[in-house]
Amino acid sequence: MATPKRKSSKSKVGKRRNNTKLNLPGISKDKKSGELKITHRYSSIEKYEESKKA
Repeated sequence: MATPKRKSSKSKVGKRRNNTKLNLPGISKDKKSGELKITHRYSSIEKYEESKKA
């Protein structure tokens, strides 16, 4: 099994772990109300129920 020859410094470890970041979901502004919403989601239950009736 491979073992490191020397101790890895905190900065080297941090640079290696640099690429693991959280991605935010697609957020856009609602055209009518101007509030932020997640894309491809209904903004209210009433709109969802209306779409199911149609």
